[in-house]
Amino acid sequence: MSISHDLWTLALVLYLAAVITDMVDGPVARHLDIDSAWGGLLDHGSDAFFVIVGLTALSLHLEVTLILPVLIGLAFLQYVFDSGAHLGEHLIASQLGRYNGIAYFALIGLMLGAEGLPMLEPIKGPMIIVYWLLSLSTLLSIFDRWRGRTKLRKLNS
Repeated sequence: MSISHDLWTLALVLYLAAVITDMVDGPVARHLDIDSAWGGLLDHGSDAFFVIVGLTALSLHLEVTLILPVLIGLAFLQYVFDSGAHLGEHLIASQLGRYNGIAYFALIGLMLGAEGLPMLEPIKGPMIIVYWLLSLSTLLSIFDRWRGRTKLRKLNS
């Protein structure tokens, strides 16, 4: 909502709150010994929801294709089902998926900054390149997970 109404300061504050709470929740859960497979699914699901909604709003605002948010949604669903998280198993992340997850958050921060902070406006052009590189990387992550799952099925047959 803040993005669609050009409330960039509010959007940046909400973004920072989301990043800080995301960085804190896992260590706190582990410290209190209350982490679980369902908690991990909820954590990763809220991260996926945040980046999908954020990138969708920013894409619509910047008139960029919605391919990245769609790919993130597909990658997350694949991640959940391949890990067996929908059955209560712990999520199994890939290295590329972890890097992509961090990059999604970083891209949102840069896009918000470029809109809300005049000093960052010159990075708008390069951000579109990063957007497309992340789209490609997400597609590669989906393919890599699919290929790994296919190999595992062949070994189990």
